[in-house]
Amino acid sequence: MLASQTTVLATVGSAAALIGALMLTRGRVQRHARFHWRSEHVSDSGVKVVLRSACMSDMKTLFAQIYALAVLHEEEDELLTTEASIASAFAAGSFHCLLITLAATGEVIGSAIFQDSFRTWSGPSLYLQDLIVDADHRGNGLGTLVMRTLAAVALARGCDRMFWESHASNQKAHSFYATTIGAETLTGVHQLLTWKLIGADKLTALSRAALGA
Repeated sequence: MLASQTTVLATVGSAAALIGALMLTRGRVQRHARFHWRSEHVSDSGVKVVLRSACMSDMKTLFAQIYALAVLHEEEDELLTTEASIASAFAAGSFHCLLITLAATGEVIGSAIFQDSFRTWSGPSLYLQDLIVDADHRGNGLGTLVMRTLAAVALARGCDRMFWESHASNQKAHSFYATTIGAETLTGVHQLLTWKLIGADKLTALSRAALGA
Protein backbone atom coordinates (compact mmCIF):
# COMPACT_ATOMS: atom_id res chain seq x y z
CA MET A 1 0.00 0.00 0.00
CA LEU A 2 1.63 3.20 -1.14
CA ALA A 3 1.19 6.79 -0.04
CA SER A 4 -0.38 9.18 -2.54
CA GLN A 5 2.15 10.59 -4.97
CA THR A 6 1.60 13.57 -7.26
CA THR A 7 5.23 14.41 -7.90
CA VAL A 8 7.09 15.01 -11.12
CA LEU A 9 10.75 15.37 -12.04
CA ALA A 10 13.63 15.74 -9.58
CA THR A 11 17.12 17.02 -10.24
CA VAL A 12 19.64 14.23 -10.01
CA GLY A 13 23.41 13.80 -9.91
CA SER A 14 25.88 12.50 -12.43
CA ALA A 15 25.94 8.98 -13.78
CA ALA A 16 29.33 8.26 -12.27
CA ALA A 17 28.23 9.31 -8.78
CA LEU A 18 25.11 7.13 -8.81
CA ILE A 19 26.75 4.11 -10.39
CA GLY A 20 29.51 4.32 -7.81
CA ALA A 21 26.93 4.63 -5.03
CA LEU A 22 25.39 1.23 -5.73
CA MET A 23 27.51 -1.60 -4.35
CA LEU A 24 26.01 -5.08 -4.17
CA THR A 25 27.43 -8.32 -2.86
CA ARG A 26 28.10 -10.13 -6.13
CA GLY A 27 29.26 -13.63 -7.07
CA ARG A 28 26.60 -16.26 -6.82
CA VAL A 29 23.09 -14.84 -6.91
CA GLN A 30 21.73 -14.55 -3.38
CA ARG A 31 18.16 -13.89 -2.28
CA HIS A 32 19.33 -11.39 0.31
CA ALA A 33 22.23 -9.68 -1.49
CA ARG A 34 23.30 -6.72 0.61
CA PHE A 35 22.01 -3.35 -0.55
CA HIS A 36 24.15 -0.22 -0.32
CA TRP A 37 23.20 3.12 -1.79
CA ARG A 38 24.03 6.78 -1.30
CA SER A 39 23.39 9.62 -3.76
CA GLU A 40 22.80 13.36 -3.49
CA HIS A 41 20.05 15.25 -5.27
CA VAL A 42 18.15 18.56 -5.36
CA SER A 43 14.36 18.44 -5.18
CA ASP A 44 12.09 20.49 -7.41
CA SER A 45 11.79 23.03 -4.57
CA GLY A 46 15.58 23.42 -4.35
CA VAL A 47 16.05 21.37 -1.17
CA LYS A 48 19.14 19.16 -1.10
CA VAL A 49 18.35 15.55 -0.23
CA VAL A 50 20.32 12.34 0.15
CA LEU A 51 19.06 8.91 -0.82
CA ARG A 52 20.75 6.22 1.24
CA SER A 53 20.25 2.63 2.25
CA ALA A 54 18.85 2.11 5.73
CA CYS A 55 20.74 0.54 8.62
CA MET A 56 19.66 -1.00 11.94
CA SER A 57 19.76 2.35 13.74
CA ASP A 58 17.03 3.60 11.36
CA MET A 59 14.44 1.00 12.36
CA LYS A 60 12.69 3.16 14.96
CA THR A 61 12.24 5.95 12.42
CA LEU A 62 11.21 3.50 9.71
CA PHE A 63 8.53 1.93 11.88
CA ALA A 64 7.20 5.40 12.73
CA GLN A 65 6.79 6.02 9.00
CA ILE A 66 5.06 2.67 8.53
CA TYR A 67 2.69 3.46 11.39
CA ALA A 68 1.96 6.91 9.94
CA LEU A 69 1.11 5.25 6.62
CA ALA A 70 -1.31 2.91 8.39
CA VAL A 71 -2.94 5.92 10.07
CA LEU A 72 -3.19 7.71 6.72
CA HIS A 73 -5.14 4.77 5.29
CA GLU A 74 -7.14 4.32 8.53
CA GLU A 75 -5.75 0.80 8.90
CA GLU A 76 -3.98 0.95 12.26
CA ASP A 77 -5.90 -2.13 13.38
CA GLU A 78 -4.43 -4.13 10.51
CA LEU A 79 -0.83 -3.23 11.36
CA LEU A 80 0.47 -6.37 13.08
CA THR A 81 4.18 -5.64 12.96
CA THR A 82 6.11 -3.83 15.69
CA GLU A 83 9.35 -1.91 15.76
CA ALA A 84 11.03 -5.05 17.10
CA SER A 85 9.63 -7.34 14.40
CA ILE A 86 10.55 -4.85 11.66
CA ALA A 87 14.10 -4.65 13.03
CA SER A 88 14.32 -8.43 13.22
CA ALA A 89 13.12 -8.84 9.63
CA PHE A 90 15.54 -6.19 8.42
CA ALA A 91 18.44 -7.87 10.20
CA ALA A 92 17.48 -11.17 8.57
CA GLY A 93 17.52 -9.55 5.12
CA SER A 94 13.79 -10.04 4.57
CA PHE A 95 13.51 -6.56 3.05
CA HIS A 96 15.64 -3.61 1.99
CA CYS A 97 15.00 0.08 2.47
CA LEU A 98 15.99 3.26 0.65
CA LEU A 99 15.64 6.39 2.79
CA ILE A 100 15.10 9.99 1.71
CA THR A 101 16.92 12.35 4.06
CA LEU A 102 17.51 16.09 4.23
CA ALA A 103 21.14 16.77 3.37
CA ALA A 104 21.38 19.61 5.89
CA THR A 105 20.13 17.74 8.95
CA GLY A 106 19.97 14.04 8.09
CA GLU A 107 16.26 13.99 8.95
CA VAL A 108 14.40 11.11 7.30
CA ILE A 109 11.52 12.46 5.21
CA GLY A 110 10.59 9.38 3.23
CA SER A 111 11.35 5.75 2.51
CA ALA A 112 10.93 2.97 0.00
CA ILE A 113 10.71 -0.56 1.40
CA PHE A 114 11.32 -3.30 -1.15
CA GLN A 115 12.03 -7.01 -1.44
CA ASP A 116 13.71 -9.40 -3.82
CA SER A 117 11.17 -11.59 -5.57
CA PHE A 118 11.44 -14.54 -7.91
CA ARG A 119 8.85 -15.76 -10.38
CA THR A 120 9.19 -19.20 -11.93
CA TRP A 121 8.19 -17.96 -15.38
CA SER A 122 10.09 -14.68 -15.50
CA GLY A 123 12.91 -14.89 -12.94
CA PRO A 124 14.00 -12.21 -10.45
CA SER A 125 11.99 -9.04 -9.89
CA LEU A 126 11.83 -6.19 -7.39
CA TYR A 127 8.69 -5.88 -5.28
CA LEU A 128 8.06 -2.44 -3.78
CA GLN A 129 6.21 -2.83 -0.50
CA ASP A 130 5.78 0.79 0.60
CA LEU A 131 6.66 4.18 -0.86
CA ILE A 132 6.38 6.91 1.76
CA VAL A 133 7.03 10.64 1.46
CA ASP A 134 6.24 12.88 4.43
CA ALA A 135 3.29 15.18 3.76
CA ASP A 136 5.36 18.36 4.07
CA HIS A 137 7.67 17.22 1.27
CA ARG A 138 5.24 15.84 -1.30
CA GLY A 139 4.93 17.51 -4.65
CA ASN A 140 8.67 18.18 -4.90
CA GLY A 141 9.67 15.34 -7.22
CA LEU A 142 10.84 12.95 -4.51
CA GLY A 143 8.46 10.14 -5.44
CA THR A 144 9.66 10.22 -9.04
CA LEU A 145 13.27 10.35 -7.90
CA VAL A 146 12.82 7.27 -5.72
CA MET A 147 11.01 5.29 -8.41
CA ARG A 148 13.72 6.07 -10.95
CA THR A 149 16.39 5.09 -8.47
CA LEU A 150 14.61 1.82 -7.70
CA ALA A 151 14.49 1.06 -11.43
CA ALA A 152 18.28 1.41 -11.47
CA VAL A 153 18.54 -0.80 -8.38
CA ALA A 154 16.31 -3.44 -10.01
CA LEU A 155 18.51 -3.56 -13.10
CA ALA A 156 21.66 -3.80 -10.99
CA ARG A 157 20.14 -6.74 -9.10
CA GLY A 158 19.44 -8.63 -12.33
CA CYS A 159 15.70 -7.84 -12.48
CA ASP A 160 13.76 -6.94 -15.59
CA ARG A 161 10.55 -5.93 -13.80
CA MET A 162 9.11 -4.19 -10.75
CA PHE A 163 5.78 -4.72 -8.99
CA TRP A 164 3.88 -2.71 -6.37
CA GLU A 165 0.33 -2.03 -5.20
CA SER A 166 -1.88 0.97 -4.53
CA HIS A 167 -5.36 1.40 -3.10
CA ALA A 168 -8.02 1.08 -5.78
CA SER A 169 -9.50 4.42 -4.67
CA ASN A 170 -6.19 6.33 -4.77
CA GLN A 171 -6.65 8.20 -8.03
CA LYS A 172 -3.68 10.52 -7.51
CA ALA A 173 -1.38 7.53 -7.13
CA HIS A 174 -2.90 5.89 -10.20
CA SER A 175 -2.22 8.98 -12.31
CA PHE A 176 1.35 9.19 -11.00
CA TYR A 177 2.20 5.56 -11.69
CA ALA A 178 0.52 5.44 -15.10
CA THR A 179 1.58 8.81 -16.46
CA THR A 180 4.88 9.71 -14.77
CA ILE A 181 6.26 6.21 -14.20
CA GLY A 182 4.74 4.54 -17.26
CA ALA A 183 3.50 1.44 -15.41
CA GLU A 184 0.52 -0.78 -16.14
CA THR A 185 -2.00 -2.34 -13.78
CA LEU A 186 -2.88 -5.96 -13.09
CA THR A 187 -6.17 -7.18 -11.64
CA GLY A 188 -6.06 -6.38 -7.92
CA VAL A 189 -7.66 -7.93 -4.84
CA HIS A 190 -8.75 -6.51 -1.48
CA GLN A 191 -9.30 -3.03 -2.95
CA LEU A 192 -5.73 -2.89 -4.27
CA LEU A 193 -4.39 -2.37 -7.77
CA THR A 194 -1.17 -4.18 -8.64
CA TRP A 195 1.20 -2.24 -10.88
CA LYS A 196 3.89 -3.70 -13.11
CA LEU A 197 6.84 -2.30 -15.02
CA ILE A 198 8.15 -5.14 -17.16
CA GLY A 199 11.13 -5.19 -19.47
CA ALA A 200 14.75 -4.14 -19.16
CA ASP A 201 14.03 -1.45 -21.75
CA LYS A 202 11.34 0.13 -19.55
CA LEU A 203 13.50 -0.07 -16.41
CA THR A 204 16.39 1.46 -18.33
CA ALA A 205 14.18 4.28 -19.61
CA LEU A 206 12.89 5.02 -16.09
CA SER A 207 16.33 4.79 -14.49
CA ARG A 208 18.04 6.91 -17.16
CA ALA A 209 17.25 10.17 -15.37
CA ALA A 210 18.60 8.78 -12.08
CA LEU A 211 21.80 7.81 -13.89
CA GLY A 212 22.11 11.24 -15.44
CA ALA A 213 21.79 9.99 -19.01
